[in-house]
Amino acid sequence: MSKVVVVGGGIGGLAAALALAGKGHDVVVLERAREFRELGAGIQIAPNGMAALQRLGLGEEVAGLAVGVEALRFFNAAKGTLVAEMPLGEEYCELFGNPYSVVHRGELHQLLVRAAERTPNVELRAASPVVGYAQDARGASALLADGTQVVGEALIGADGVHSTIRAQLLDDGPLTVRGIVVYRATVPMADVPSGLRSNAVTWWTGPGCHLVNYPIAGGTVMNLAASDANGTTEVFSGEPVAREHVLDRLGVLTGDARALLEHGKDWRMWTLMDREPAARWTDGRVVLLGDAAHPMLHYAAQGACMALEDAVALADEFNPADVGVSLVAYSELRKPRTAKVVLAARESTRLWHAEEAAAERRDEVMSEMSVTELFDQVAWMHAGPEPRAYEICVIGAGPRGLAVVERICANERAARGHCRVVVHVVDPWAPGAGSVWRTDQSGHLLMNTVAAQITVFTDESLRIEGPIEHGPTLYAWAKALPNPNAEAIALTENSYPSRALYGQYLRDAFARVARAAPEHVTIVTHRSKAVAMADAHGFDQGPQGVRLEDGTRLNSLDAVVLAIGHVSTRLSPQEAKAASLARIHGLRHIAPSNPADVDLSFAKPGDRVVLRGLGLNFFDYMALLTTGRGGKFWRDEETVKYEPSGQEPILCASSRRGVPYHARGVNQKGAYGRHTPRLLTPERIAQLQDQARAGKKVQFKADLWPLISREAESVYYERVLVRRGEESAGFVERYLHAPQEEIPALLERFDFDSDQRFSWERLQRPWGSREFADKSDFTAWVLEHLRADVRHAKAGNVDGPLKAALDVLRDLRNEIRLVVDHGGLDGESYRKDLEGWYTPLNAFLSIGPPVSRIEELIALVEAGVVELLGPGMRVAFDTAEPAVVAESPFVPGSVVRAKTLVEARLQEPDLRRADDPLLRFLLDTGQCRPYEIASEDGRSYQTGGLAVTERPYLIVRADGTAHPRRFAYGVPTESVHWVTAAGARPGVGSVTLEDADAIARAALGLAPAAQCNREVEV
Repeated sequence: MSKVVVVGGGIGGLAAALALAGKGHDVVVLERAREFRELGAGIQIAPNGMAALQRLGLGEEVAGLAVGVEALRFFNAAKGTLVAEMPLGEEYCELFGNPYSVVHRGELHQLLVRAAERTPNVELRAASPVVGYAQDARGASALLADGTQVVGEALIGADGVHSTIRAQLLDDGPLTVRGIVVYRATVPMADVPSGLRSNAVTWWTGPGCHLVNYPIAGGTVMNLAASDANGTTEVFSGEPVAREHVLDRLGVLTGDARALLEHGKDWRMWTLMDREPAARWTDGRVVLLGDAAHPMLHYAAQGACMALEDAVALADEFNPADVGVSLVAYSELRKPRTAKVVLAARESTRLWHAEEAAAERRDEVMSEMSVTELFDQVAWMHAGPEPRAYEICVIGAGPRGLAVVERICANERAARGHCRVVVHVVDPWAPGAGSVWRTDQSGHLLMNTVAAQITVFTDESLRIEGPIEHGPTLYAWAKALPNPNAEAIALTENSYPSRALYGQYLRDAFARVARAAPEHVTIVTHRSKAVAMADAHGFDQGPQGVRLEDGTRLNSLDAVVLAIGHVSTRLSPQEAKAASLARIHGLRHIAPSNPADVDLSFAKPGDRVVLRGLGLNFFDYMALLTTGRGGKFWRDEETVKYEPSGQEPILCASSRRGVPYHARGVNQKGAYGRHTPRLLTPERIAQLQDQARAGKKVQFKADLWPLISREAESVYYERVLVRRGEESAGFVERYLHAPQEEIPALLERFDFDSDQRFSWERLQRPWGSREFADKSDFTAWVLEHLRADVRHAKAGNVDGPLKAALDVLRDLRNEIRLVVDHGGLDGESYRKDLEGWYTPLNAFLSIGPPVSRIEELIALVEAGVVELLGPGMRVAFDTAEPAVVAESPFVPGSVVRAKTLVEARLQEPDLRRADDPLLRFLLDTGQCRPYEIASEDGRSYQTGGLAVTERPYLIVRADGTAHPRRFAYGVPTESVHWVTAAGARPGVGSVTLEDADAIARAALGLAPAAQCNREVEV
C-alpha cells in the first residue's frame, strides 16, 4: 500500500492515522510538541462522533472512559428557570444509534495515542515541527524545522486552528476573532454542591454570556466552560485568569450557575476564533483535516466530532492510484457538512447570548418544543453525515435488467456493502416486461419455450458467488395467482405461454424484487429512454452521467449496466432500396421488426401479402392476421381445421429453404432436464480454450462441428435402438469415438438402412434433388413435410429420435458459448461457419415454434389463407405495373403479385447501424466500438456486436480500453457472446443469470465514484 504523512498529533490527526492504517496504508504522524499530549478539559461526543470512533475500532474503550449523560438542559440563568430539557435515554440512543457522551479531552487523546502505538503501520514522531510542504508527481514531503523531510504519497494537514499547512495551502491570513473569550475550569465532584451534581450537559444562558457544565473523568470531575462576549480583539490561548475576574465578567449568571462558577479553580481563558468555510481544502497531494480545514466556535460541541468524521471519510475515499482525485473527493464530500456546522455554531452565539426580548422569544419557543421537536433540532448533526448513496443505473427493464436488479438486491441483502444503494431502472416500458414482453400485446403471440422452463430467479444449478434466492418459474407463478385469467388456469407445465402472460410474470417478478429489497436499497424507475452517457466530471473513475429523453439527468452514478434487448437498426442497403422503390410506386415495405409493433391495418381482406421469412416472426404475423382477425382453429379427430372470418388477407410466404422452422418436440424433459454432453465435455472445452489462448484459433467446422454433429447423431441412433427394443449403450460408445470412415460400416452392422440414417443434408435441404411440376405439386409435398414434422414433434424430445437429436443443439448452447465467446473462434470461421451457417441452421432446427403452430399452418394452407411459394424465393418490384412480385425458381408457376412486402424477421443486432439513440451516441463519441475477432492470417472480422471484456463485461471504448464503471450484456453484445436472445431456464445453470450475478457484484464492488469537479478538456 502507500505511505501517508499526517502533520499534527491531535485528535483529528491520530484518528486519520488510525483510519488510514486500517485500510492498509503506512502512516507517519508528525507532532510539534515534545510529547503527544492534549491540553484542555472536557469535550462532548455526540452519537456521530461515537460512530466514527466505532469505525476506528475504539467504541468499547471510549465507552469505558466517557460518561453517558442523561439529558441536555437549558436554563435562563438570569431568571433561574428551566427552559427546556432533552432526554438522552433509550429513545434518543435508538434514534441516533449511540449515546451522548462527555469525556476529558486528554483521556480521549491518550486513548488514541495508545491505539496508534499498538498499530504496526503507524509511526508517531514527537518534537517534529513542520514548517511547510513540497510535492511533485511522485509524492508530498513535510518540511521540518531542522531541514529534514518526511516523504509520502500524500500529506494530511491536521495541525489545528493555527495550521502551518493551511497557511501555505490557502494563504488566507489569520483567523477571525469573534470578540468572545471562553473561561475553562474543573471542579472535583466532591466539592460540587450535591444539588448541582447532575449527570447532564447544562446550558446556563444570560445576556452576552453563558455557562456549560457537565461531568467528566468517570463522573469524578465537573467541567466548566463559560463564554463572555467581551468584544476582545486579543488572542488568548490558555492563559491563567483569576476567579474574581470570571465572576465579575459573568455577574448576570445567578443562582446555581453562580454557585458553580464560585467553585471553579485554576481558570484559564481562550479567545474564540473561526474562519469562513473554505472553497478548497486540497493542493495536489496535500489536504486539510479537522480544525485546520474548518475551525469553528465550540457552541455546537462538534469540533472533535467533525474531525473524527473527517478521518474516517478520508480513509474511505483515499486511493493511492489517484491521490489527488481521491483527496478532492474527500473534501467535496466533507465541505458542505462542516460548513453547515461552522455556521450553526456561529449562529448559536446569537441564540445563547440573546438579550431581553430576544431571550424571551427564545425561551418561549424552546419551552413549547416537544421532545421530538428538540430531537429534530439536532438530528442533522447527531445522526452523522448522511451517507452518499451508491447509485447504479440499469438501462433496460426487460428480463436481463430485472435479473441484474434482483442480483443487486440479493447480494446487498447477503452482505451489505454500502450504507445506501439507489438503483435507477431506465426503460420507457413497464419494468420487468420491457417492450418485447409488454402485457398489452395480443394474446395470440406465443413464446417458444414451455412454462416450466422459464424463470428469472436463481437456483443451485448456477455457478455464482452471490447468494441463491429462489423464486417461482412462470408455471409455478401462474398456478399461485389469486385471480388467474383463463390462460393461467389452463396452463400446464408443457404449455407455451403467451408473451403477454410472460410479461405479467416479469412485471410481478420485478414488483416482488422491489418489495423485498433490503431497507437500504431503493429502486427508482424512470419511464423514459436513455439517450446519452458520459463521464460526468470528465474522467472514468468519477461519477457517470446518463441523460434521459424526458430531460432527466442522472449525474452521480457509480456504475451503469446496459441491459437492453433488441433495438431497431437502420435499413440495410437492400432493405433501403426496397423501401424506396415501394414508396415511389405506391407499394408497402414492412421492415424487419417485432410484429406486435406493426400496424397491420394495411392488410385488407383478400389482399395478397408477400412475407419473406418462415421463422418465428412469420408465425407471429400468421397468428395476428388469422385468429387475430376472428378466425378459428378446430380439431377434427387428429386434424386441425381452420374456419376463416373473412377478414384475412392471403399470406404468400417463403424463405431460402422454402419450409418453416422445425416444430419443437413435445417436452418430455420436465423443467430441468437437458442432454448431458458426451463429447463437448468440460475437459474438451478446456482443451479448445487452451488451444485458442495458445494462439491457434479454433475452427468451427474442423474443431467444433464434428463434436456437435456426432453428439446429436448419437442421440438419434440411441433413440431408434430403444424404440426397437435393442441395447444402445454399446453402440453409442462406439459411434461417438469411431473414425468417420468407419461410421457407414457401423451403421450397417446395426441395421440402419439409408432411410433411417441421420442426414444433416436432408435437414438443411429437405426437398433434396426433387423437381416440382408446378405449384400444386410443391404444395402437396410441403404439406406432407409439415405433417411429418408434426409426427416427429409429437413423438417428443426424449422418445422421438429426430426431435431428441435436434434438442441436443439447444442443450449444447452453453457449451458452445464457452468455446466461441470472446474471440475463441478464428474470425473468418466465425463469419463464415458460425454466423453464416451454423447459427441460422441451429435456429431452423432447434428453436422453432410449438407443434401447434405447424398444425395451424397446415390448416391455413389447406384453407387457402396461406400459400407457401417454394425454396429460394426471389422478390422484385414491377415498376411498370406497380407490384411486389415473388416466386420460387424451384416451383414453376409460383409467381404472385402483391402490394405489400413484409420482411418477416427480426433485424440482426448491429451496433454500426443501431437506431437506438444511446448506442448511436456512444459509438459516435468513441465511448464504445464494434467487436472484432482476430483470424490466424492476421486479419480481423469486424462484427456488429458491442465490444465488452470477458465477465463482468465492461464496455470497451474506441481506443481499446475498458471503461471501469460501465457494463453491458445481452442482445447488443451478440458476436462477443453467442445466441444472446436465449432466456433463463431453471435447473440448467443459466448463463444469463450467472452473468447477471457477476455484473451485479462487480458493479457493487467498485469504489464509490470520486465526487469531484475538475477541468475537462473538450
